[in-house]
Amino acid sequence: MQLGSVLACVALFVGQASGDGGVPVASAAGEGGVRTLLMRPAQPRVGQAEFTVLGELPPGAMIRVSAPDERDALVVPWLPGRAAGVREASVDFEAAGAWRIMVGLPDQPPLLQASIEVGPAAPSWVTRLPWLLAWVPVALLLALRNRAVSYTPRGPRA
Repeated sequence: MQLGSVLACVALFVGQASGDGGVPVASAAGEGGVRTLLMRPAQPRVGQAEFTVLGELPPGAMIRVSAPDERDALVVPWLPGRAAGVREASVDFEAAGAWRIMVGLPDQPPLLQASIEVGPAAPSWVTRLPWLLAWVPVALLLALRNRAVSYTPRGPRA
């Protein structure tokens, strides 16, 4: 019975695992094969989002991010790669709205290009909710332990 209660508490408060590789936002075939740009999360908000390029890129290729009304694009550095043909970058979106992502060589047309919509930042209570509820399973476990320790059988003894 106690094990079932513990498992139920754990199941209620364990978040979903984020094991997806992202959603494709652009794909193009060209010299060197097919290249695909993936984004996660699927619906980005103000804050951090990650981009992955699958496929070979020419040396010197970079990822640039810009709001449509801005002339200058922010160049984002690539993160250390895990495998050949995979490049990753982490972008910090500062404002909600439409953004343009371009992958390619400087001063040349982009090899991959996507327009995405960035939503507003998550409300602060959403980010604090796990911490606000973290005490609930601990309190339940302590109450169950206290009940088990202080339990004394009642009734006639033989």
